[in-house]
Amino acid sequence: MPNSWDPRYLIQVAFGVARTRIRDVRVDATIAAGAAFGRVGRQLLLRPWRKESVRIPDPITLAGAASDIVNDLAVYSGLPEERVIELLRRQHTHLPVRECGP
Repeated sequence: MPNSWDPRYLIQVAFGVARTRIRDVRVDATIAAGAAFGRVGRQLLLRPWRKESVRIPDPITLAGAASDIVNDLAVYSGLPEERVIELLRRQHTHLPVRECGP
């Protein structure tokens, strides 16, 4: 066991602590940079659709049968028509991104 008062040992301990702290700072900086790149990437992915507007479909009649898309969605989902319209018109804030390639 080294002498705890030996200057060489104290220097080794100090450098070990400094390396650990530098590594922690580097890890924290990498995580922060990754989060920032993720936010910027998400904004870039959504940019082409930033002014997209969804028109609520009008009721249609096919072969004598009337169909109202909003009403059909409301009946199917159990949501009020106002909520269905809100969901149809909402701006998407995220896209699922999957890895592509081999």
